[in-house]
Amino acid sequence: MLKLSNLAAGYKRTTVLTGFNLAIKSGEIIAAMGRNGVGKSTLLRTIAGTLPLQSGSITFDDKDISHKPAHERARMGIAYVPQGREIFPNLTVLENLKVAGYASRQLDLNLKLEEIFSEFPGLAEKRNLRGGSLSGGQQQILALARALLTNPKLLLLDEPTEGVQPSIIEQIAEIIRRINTEKKITVLLVEQNLDFAANLAERAILVDKGQVRREISATEILHDRDLQREYLGI
Repeated sequence: MLKLSNLAAGYKRTTVLTGFNLAIKSGEIIAAMGRNGVGKSTLLRTIAGTLPLQSGSITFDDKDISHKPAHERARMGIAYVPQGREIFPNLTVLENLKVAGYASRQLDLNLKLEEIFSEFPGLAEKRNLRGGSLSGGQQQILALARALLTNPKLLLLDEPTEGVQPSIIEQIAEIIRRINTEKKITVLLVEQNLDFAANLAERAILVDKGQVRREISATEILHDRDLQREYLGI
């Protein structure tokens, strides 16, 4: 589904990813793990198209998307939930979802909205509340729902448990499992919460200094203290 070949990307004159290679099959859940500052968020931004690549190539569904803008990638089926969620705090829950619907050119937006509210009854109850009034966990669920409204094939999640109360973390995990199992959506997850990532993902890539250093089963790193110290600093 997704192939990154010899990818280089970064910010202006600073290169963060160098010679980055990764292949993801349709239907997988993959966790990208590593210390802060090694390039994990840069990876997601480059795939989503919010950060231009410097060299290399990105192939999605057998199409070269290396130089396609972010909105075209989104319409092809790549949804990105950034760190910090970036919902519109002054818009209501309903308005936040409508913005995603308009941007993705949903043909029957009202029907799609009702489908989303049936899947997320907690959001349905809060549809007229401002996004900024929601808790961190509720905002994350709104960000997930907003991404799902665009009918993605690939979901990019950057630190979905950051700032989220423990009672909501398992709910978020169940949402990710459900959309992967029922909707066959592929997930690339960046996450510092080791238990959360290992219990969701089939495999993990360990990132250091802008490259993939290891590819292992997600449960392996959960039980390997040496790997945790080397790549996660814990």
